Amino acid sequence: MKYKIFKSDVLLIILLGLIPAVVCQFFIKDPGTRSIHVSNFRYGKDPSVIKCNRGDTLKLTFSTKDTGHSFFLEEFDIDAKISPARDFVEVFSTKDPTQEPYLTQELTFIARHDGLKNYLVSKSNYKCHVWCGPMHAFESGKLIILPNTLLMFSLGCIAGIFLLWIRGLLTGKTTANNIKEEYRDLTGKNGILKKILSSRWLQIIVSILAMMMIYIVILTSLFGTKMSGRNLGVLLMWAVWLFLLVAVLTPLFGRIWCTICPLPFFGDLLQRRSFFNPLTGKTNGLNNRFFGLSLKWPAVLRNNWTKLIFFMILATFSTTMVANPKVSGLIVIFLIIVPTIMAVIWELRAFCRYICPISVFIGPFARMSP
Repeated sequence: MKYKIFKSDVLLIILLGLIPAVVCQFFIKDPGTRSIHVSNFRYGKDPSVIKCNRGDTLKLTFSTKDTGHSFFLEEFDIDAKISPARDFVEVFSTKDPTQEPYLTQELTFIARHDGLKNYLVSKSNYKCHVWCGPMHAFESGKLIILPNTLLMFSLGCIAGIFLLWIRGLLTGKTTANNIKEEYRDLTGKNGILKKILSSRWLQIIVSILAMMMIYIVILTSLFGTKMSGRNLGVLLMWAVWLFLLVAVLTPLFGRIWCTICPLPFFGDLLQRRSFFNPLTGKTNGLNNRFFGLSLKWPAVLRNNWTKLIFFMILATFSTTMVANPKVSGLIVIFLIIVPTIMAVIWELRAFCRYICPISVFIGPFARMSP
């Protein structure tokens, strides 16, 4: 019964999301023709947001205020090269770069997708694919085709969650309370799963794979293309890893990332002098023998403030890290060196416990994971 209550709540949220998503399809304006001039400059585009209705015919003209730029809109197979020396733009195909480009003063296309995408995809990003400086990645904009179906669906789902929260306040019952007793020990009746999860080999293997990925991120960030949109290191770190951490690993598996995180890998190896278990013996009251000074972390800093400050510093400069691949690579190297040095000075995983900016996010949200 408790599971059915939870299931009905999920269905209610989805239903309330579908209602505005479907209704908005009946309020589409008739397609028209719009003429828009796009001004390009370091480091941006004007307008930065183009809104139109589904089926509108867009006629774009371009100009540049400084150097060469491009208008890259992959969903519509457009890569227009813009030069300050001429009024024409040279248009290439994004799907087939070998296709012969053509010159035009006015670029025309219809704001419409094929098939089901026409109803689901409402936002596309246009950007510049001509390197024009260190903040090149910020030279982008958005094409929004109304109605924005996914936005309406999301707003409906948020309304559903809000209504369930209000219901919980009024009735004193929440979904979390209803399913609290439904938790099960996944390893209790599965001996094989328990052996796998408790094996040190699993952590070592996954950590080594993570270190290999970090190695690729560092190499491609430092020595790859300067264009962050095409840099593999930036893509792996800020698109793949960050998405998995926020959307999959933390919500579903709690602090599992801390088990396989490659940042303290060398520090742990240096401190333990072993891939698996620490050496037997005593170190400052600890039941194992560790390499290094094994000092106690200052009592005044045994809180979350240091981690929070470190997190805020990285968040402040996150746009620079995304825009400049070399900065991303250097930050990753820094985040590997710091825990390695700290492992020699302070006992146990001092970096993970008191400094790591990632744990600022993982810690609170991991408590809500199933």
